[in-house]
Amino acid sequence: MRVIELARTALARARLGDVEDRPLVLWGLQYDLRPDDHDLVRTLAAAEAEDRADDDFQGHTEESELVGFLLASYRDVTDVWLHWDLKRANFDTWSGYDVEYVVAAGVAETLEFVRASDHPERDAVLERLADVGEVDLARWWRRKQSWFPADPADENPLTWSDRAARLGRHADARTWLDLWSQGRDRNEETLTVLRGRYADLGAHAEAAAAQRDLLAFARDAWGTASALKTLARHERLAGRHDAAWSALWDCAAALADVPEWREFGLGRHYAEELFALARDASGDLARTAFETADRADVPGLALVTLRIAADAAAKVGLREEHYRTARDAEAHRVEV
Repeated sequence: MRVIELARTALARARLGDVEDRPLVLWGLQYDLRPDDHDLVRTLAAAEAEDRADDDFQGHTEESELVGFLLASYRDVTDVWLHWDLKRANFDTWSGYDVEYVVAAGVAETLEFVRASDHPERDAVLERLADVGEVDLARWWRRKQSWFPADPADENPLTWSDRAARLGRHADARTWLDLWSQGRDRNEETLTVLRGRYADLGAHAEAAAAQRDLLAFARDAWGTASALKTLARHERLAGRHDAAWSALWDCAAALADVPEWREFGLGRHYAEELFALARDASGDLARTAFETADRADVPGLALVTLRIAADAAAKVGLREEHYRTARDAEAHRVEV
């Protein structure tokens, strides 16, 4: 079943009072919003505001934006408090949730309603809206409508890809991603999107292919080394250890033109990738990768890197005590 069909099914259940999966219901409402869905949207908005406020990682999600858009569609001034709850839910929503949502029913109408209210948040809302003025709501709304088209056929394939991935439907997500990329120039922006999304889907061979093409856009030795280190990671995660080693070999050559590279994060990440390759590869390659990382003698390795190094040392049978001791000392330092 496609994502849109899952969304329609979830919406039909929600209209009967059974809201099982809020994102799916919101996606369904985006393409089939009705006048009598107002109370359902209010319920979803209240739940989203509560979740955003309670989430340790905070964040301003697609669901926060979409439920605000759907709620604003009704232009009901009494929804100002729900919009306010969404805006003040956390640090990210405070800056990311547009103040235009709060005044979606009209600036003057909203101010008049809030001033006449005895709501506990009355003064806070008025303070925030003091410098809003007569914003161009029509222009703002047209922009939001382009973000959330009413026809699923007009939706950005990347949105469908992201939604499919969220549901764990990685094959569908890759299909949408491939569709998005068809006919596009493989420029830096396109390749960066492809690399990131393929990596998120665990498709590291495809991510490596995009990253290899990105090498052409490196502007200096630092950029080349960084791109090659990233390429090595995707090749390793794709199980292509020889290709990962080749990328790291080229990375070392690029680093030779970066003064004092061992003192920077790039150098530490290079060493980490070598240790990771030593841990994951086998035979002579594992030993060679470990010896190269060890010989680089990069200072200030992070605990995560030292854990990888200790595992690699145990695997290849070299300097086990040294890296085990370094790992434990760093773990103790971090804990203290």
